[in-house]
Amino acid sequence: MSRMRADTPLKTFTRSEGLTDGGDATDRCTWPGMTSRADCSTVCFSRSATCSTRMRRRHFGIQTMRHMIKYSEYLPNLIYLVFLFYHARHQKATSRQGVDDQAGEVVGKLRAISGEDWVITDPAGVASYVKDETEHAIAPMPCYDCVVVKPKDSQEISGILKYANDEKITVVARGGGTGCAGAVVPIKPSIIIALERLNKIVEVDDKNMMVECEAGVTLSDLEETFTHHDSLFFPVHPGDEGAQVGGMVVQNAGGVRAVRHGVMRNHIKGLEVVLPTGEIIRTGGKLMKDNTGYDLTHLMIGSEGTLGIVTKVMLTYWTLPYPWGASANT
Repeated sequence: MSRMRADTPLKTFTRSEGLTDGGDATDRCTWPGMTSRADCSTVCFSRSATCSTRMRRRHFGIQTMRHMIKYSEYLPNLIYLVFLFYHARHQKATSRQGVDDQAGEVVGKLRAISGEDWVITDPAGVASYVKDETEHAIAPMPCYDCVVVKPKDSQEISGILKYANDEKITVVARGGGTGCAGAVVPIKPSIIIALERLNKIVEVDDKNMMVECEAGVTLSDLEETFTHHDSLFFPVHPGDEGAQVGGMVVQNAGGVRAVRHGVMRNHIKGLEVVLPTGEIIRTGGKLMKDNTGYDLTHLMIGSEGTLGIVTKVMLTYWTLPYPWGASANT
C-alpha cells in the first residue's frame, strides 16, 4: 500500500481513467493517497459503490494512530497541561467556596448591625448603587461583587467601619449618586454604605442663622425647610436637587452661584465624622472664631470620603439678596 499523506489532493477513480478490475463509474474512492483501486481494496476490503463510507472510518483510525506516533514526544507535556487545567478548576472552585463563606459572614455581621431589611445582596439591587452620573466613556469599571448596607445613624456606621477595619474590607460611602467624578464607584469587592436613611434636619437656629442636618438630607429637603421664610435660603446649588448634603461636603460642591456666594467650604461651620477606625469626632461649631487645635473641619471638606464618613453637617444660611433699588420693606 502506498504511503498516505494528509495533504494529498482528493483522487476519484472512474471508468474513464482506464480501470481494469471491472468496477463501474459509481465505484470510486475519494480518499487521499489512494493512487489505485488496489490501495482502496487493501484498506477497506470492498470494491462496492459504498466503499468510500467504509474507508472513511478505517482511514480516520489509521491517520489518528499515525499522528499519535508522530507527536508521541509531546504526549507527557499534553498530559501535564490537562492536569494543570483541571487542577486550576478545582482551585478556583475551592477559592470561590471560600469567598462565598466570607461573603456570608460579612452579610451576617452587617445584618446584625443594621437589621436584615437594610442589607442588599441581590445583583439587581446592588447594580443601582455602583454607578453615579460620570460619563460612561471615562467612568471606572464598577465591581458588582459588593454588599449594600443602609445604617440609620452614626453609631451603626461606627460599628460597620470597626468591623471592616478589623477584616481589611474596602468601604465605599454613597450619597445621592449625582456626582460626576466616579467617587462612589467601587472597583473591588466592597461594603457600600448608603446614607439615605440619615435624612433628618436636627436643628434650625434662627438666631445664629445656622442649620444642623444629617448627611443624607437632600438639597431639595434643605430648600423645603426655608419655604416658611420669605427671606432666607441656602446659596449652594450644584445643579441637582437630589444631591445629599454629606456628598456636597466631601466633594466641596459649588455650582453656578459659587461666583457670588462661594462653594460649600464657605458655608460649613461644623461636622460630625466617623473615622475609618470607627471613632466618632465632632469638629467646629457655632462659634465664629474657633482656633483650638487643627482645623479638621476644612481637612474633611473635599476629601471625597478618604478620611472618614460625614454623618452630620452644620451650615450657615443666608438672606435673599434684594434687587437693585429695592428695599427690605417692598
